[in-house]
Amino acid sequence: MIHLPHSDHDRRRRPGDEGSDWCYKRRRAVLEKTELEMHLELLISGIAEKSNSSMESNLERLAQSLGTYLITDADRIIDIIIECVCYLREEITAYSTLAGLLNSKKQKFGFELLRQSLEVLREKLVSADFNHALHIVTFLADLVNCHVVSSNSLVEFYEGFMEAACEEGIPQV
Repeated sequence: MIHLPHSDHDRRRRPGDEGSDWCYKRRRAVLEKTELEMHLELLISGIAEKSNSSMESNLERLAQSLGTYLITDADRIIDIIIECVCYLREEITAYSTLAGLLNSKKQKFGFELLRQSLEVLREKLVSADFNHALHIVTFLADLVNCHVVSSNSLVEFYEGFMEAACEEGIPQV
């Protein structure tokens, strides 16, 4: 299973923080992962496990079994795919292919995947987690091959990156 590591730069207040009245405020209970979430994580993160079948048939079978969860758990599926893209860079192409297959089953899936991917990319750039940001950018480029993203929009996205990089007054590291 893939879990996001705890960062020392996490700005969330915790009950033990000094001078915090956080523990007295109403908060959402932290629930353990449900059986369904664990099942989805195992299915999706095991995308490249060795088997007697081809990668193509494994991906089609996985997309077929995830198709039933797309209606109720699309957000969780997207979260898991993005986590896997960040931590399993060798499998980015497999995850983009899976995203293309799932997008063909439910059109809104691709839109939501892009929205959440761009949100996570922004978070990674702000937190200077450039390796994971690179994995997400690679994933977005790979989504062109799966007809989830148009090539024109990807070029516009890259041009936006270049404009931001060339702005005056922005320190170049």
